[in-house]
Amino acid sequence: MGSVITGNRRGAIMSKAKTAEFYIDRLIFDPRWVDISQKIYSYLPVHLREPQYFSVENDTWKFDQLDEAGERLNVYFKPINPKEPRIRMLETPNGKREILDLTAITSVPRVDIAVTGDKSYSNEVLNRHGISAPKSAAAANKTQALEVFKKFKCPIVLKPRGGSLSKGVTTNITSEGELIAAYDSAEAELGPFRCLIEEYIPGVDLRVLLAGGKVRVAYLRIFANVVGDGEHSISKLVDNKNKFRKTLPNMVNESLIPKNELAKEILKHQGMDLESVPPKGKLVLLGIRPNLSDGADLVPITELLHPGVVALCESITSVFDDRGFWGLDLLCEDFTKPPSEKRSAICDINSRPTGGVMVHTTHGQHYPFFNDCVRQAASLETDRGYWPDSENWTLRIPNTLKLDSSKLNLKTSAATNGWNTFGFKGSRKDLFEVIFEINETTNTMGCISCHASDQVAGGIKNRSLKLSTDTFAPIWLDEGDINQAVAKSLHPASVLLEHGIAALPKQNGYELANAGNNTRYIKKLHSPKNYLARRELLNTRGISMTPLRPIWSMSDLDEFPETIKGQIYGFDPVSKLWFHRFNSLEAAKKIANRLQPSNTSPLYLSPWHTLKLLNVVFGYDKVLAVALRAIGKQHNIDNVPSELRKLVENVRLAIPGLNFGRLVFRLTDGPETQDKRHWYLHDTKNIAHKDFATPATGMPVNIPMVMAKLIQENEKKYFVSKDALALA
Repeated sequence: MGSVITGNRRGAIMSKAKTAEFYIDRLIFDPRWVDISQKIYSYLPVHLREPQYFSVENDTWKFDQLDEAGERLNVYFKPINPKEPRIRMLETPNGKREILDLTAITSVPRVDIAVTGDKSYSNEVLNRHGISAPKSAAAANKTQALEVFKKFKCPIVLKPRGGSLSKGVTTNITSEGELIAAYDSAEAELGPFRCLIEEYIPGVDLRVLLAGGKVRVAYLRIFANVVGDGEHSISKLVDNKNKFRKTLPNMVNESLIPKNELAKEILKHQGMDLESVPPKGKLVLLGIRPNLSDGADLVPITELLHPGVVALCESITSVFDDRGFWGLDLLCEDFTKPPSEKRSAICDINSRPTGGVMVHTTHGQHYPFFNDCVRQAASLETDRGYWPDSENWTLRIPNTLKLDSSKLNLKTSAATNGWNTFGFKGSRKDLFEVIFEINETTNTMGCISCHASDQVAGGIKNRSLKLSTDTFAPIWLDEGDINQAVAKSLHPASVLLEHGIAALPKQNGYELANAGNNTRYIKKLHSPKNYLARRELLNTRGISMTPLRPIWSMSDLDEFPETIKGQIYGFDPVSKLWFHRFNSLEAAKKIANRLQPSNTSPLYLSPWHTLKLLNVVFGYDKVLAVALRAIGKQHNIDNVPSELRKLVENVRLAIPGLNFGRLVFRLTDGPETQDKRHWYLHDTKNIAHKDFATPATGMPVNIPMVMAKLIQENEKKYFVSKDALALA
């Protein structure tokens, strides 16, 4: 029962509340939707026909699911940023780390995410592998859409190539006039967009969730509806059903069954209005989009799926990574029959599904899908994980933080140079819980360093890095953007797409490949406001970093020498990071006095011994280039110390999904030593490749070319036709 409708162009200034009215003028109603909905409703077992009712409200249910799954499976979860609870780090008993953004996981290749995020690419890839999906073709503009329309048998569907919640989707189009109206309507709603023309498949909507390559749960999504009882009006039936919907965990008023102008128009097509009294058992539609937010029902029907439909869904993991948590949208003529008998087709693939996970079922028992996510991400075969025996840990915490160490089971072993050193005995999970509790009460995020007794502390020895005095001819690079440069290195005639992937010309089409992008989670993690979160992920992996001291008052600065250099960080009320560099204690005090730290939000100071930087570019676990940056000049270093290679590997383990990046080191006193001749990790950043191509001394390095070689060796590629790409 694919999604809806079209509307005239009234501009994009309308409020969300008027969105429904926006579609009325061009409503295309398919009477088959009523017959299909009635048939499937009559087929459902009795216990799935009655809506859910909860007597106790639960506003935290969404993320409680994730926490409960972690507790059940003995896996530690940590919010990457307390202000963004959707992004969590998972660490298993054996030290494996993954990052979950809702239900998306860092293990899935970037190109898989990009291909499944574009309906044009995913449809063609599925069809090329013999997996049932609607026949489709892409269009970059309205003119192309009209040309594509002429090649299709009516009716057809027009939809954006990306997006969600059925925005901009129009079904059952049978004429050029309807197509133009549909395109104008979508453009008014979404702005300029690339569209997809695909065959129209009348049927019921299913959302199917996969984990580990297996179907875990399937939901039937029936458009907003009520079922007659022979006594009450449609208006009263809507009110009664909405009373039940309001009790669902995390339900909001916008997700209720509507009685707006669009609903009234849909009723007219069924020969009724809000005051009509439908006969007992008669299903009446009030919406034509399958979203819970539009009043649709979400009904678990996993046990009713035909094995052939299950096999169709699971076949996608022969193409896309089976480590992903995939949400499939299916159109089925009859999901109880084999696809060879009654057609079923995959019309969308979601790499971070929320429907059926973050929203509660309206009927029947909700399935705890996060159990499958956590179990798979942690590679746990049973419901109980195993944490190693207790280890001895050393924690270094700034002495400006007043802690009740006895309550945290910490034992003070030393206090030197502004730091308190604590001993702690327990598992890694116990350690995380202690750090989390400290962070919750004292704003220590990014300040604590910790090491197990068997870990080797310390940074990179300065004497290990041998500079060359030779000057070599530079490599001149025209492209300033790293992804554009990598794409050109993969193929001189490549096109960099908005998905962060490169289209490499092949005969009769293109090959889609990653252009050096990390996952969307790493992009978020690299934003300035997540600076402390990055540090904490690295610190809790035992990686020595430049010290970071919270500054609660001006007197805290008196502990530092007059010759101190470094940066002072602060965060404004909306969590934007700013920083100021200084090269003396007097300058630091002027900055701190002007910024005035509060009792609830301190400033943060990172001291250095030099303004020189050591930059290390890596791809996967390989060091691609090392350079010393001093007084505006770059000096490439030919030799790569073994401890530096090991450190890159540890950073990748600490921040899963960080395939490409740059490590920035500072020469400074580290948390575990008074030796000032060590380089300590300061931050992880994006790559600046031109500097490596034109060094003052040392051998120039073509970073994009080296990255392209690694991508060729490590990343998958997908072939699509020119029609699927539809470049403007």
